[in-house]
Amino acid sequence: MCECGCSMGGPDYRFAGPSGYWYGIRIYGGCRNCDAPAGVDVFKMDGDQYRQFDGKHIPLLEFNGGMASLAVLHPRQLIDAANRDGLEIDEDAYGEGEVADIITSAVSAAKGFYDREREEYKKRIKKESSNGKA
Repeated sequence: MCECGCSMGGPDYRFAGPSGYWYGIRIYGGCRNCDAPAGVDVFKMDGDQYRQFDGKHIPLLEFNGGMASLAVLHPRQLIDAANRDGLEIDEDAYGEGEVADIITSAVSAAKGFYDREREEYKKRIKKESSNGKA
């Protein structure tokens, strides 16, 4: 956990899982102070942790046809936020479709980064295990 407290708090949504566990999902906006990327935190909660987060008051994640979708950022929000911060995105020059492409590209790049990090971690663990360190 960071020192500034940006990652404090519990899940935004919950859903029941196997073996009596509850799972919680929190949309985390990232932190410049901690150099932490935006992402999704997933909590696996046993009965004690569920009570600690006062789980019954966490909204249930609604599944429709076996899938649940959480909207994180709409192109309109990005344009509005940029304009509030003085970036003045000209909506005629940069339509919502193009902004959506920028978001998609950024998310894809972030996923690629984390996929590579995960693979490097697996290799490191495998190497340490074969060397008797783990």
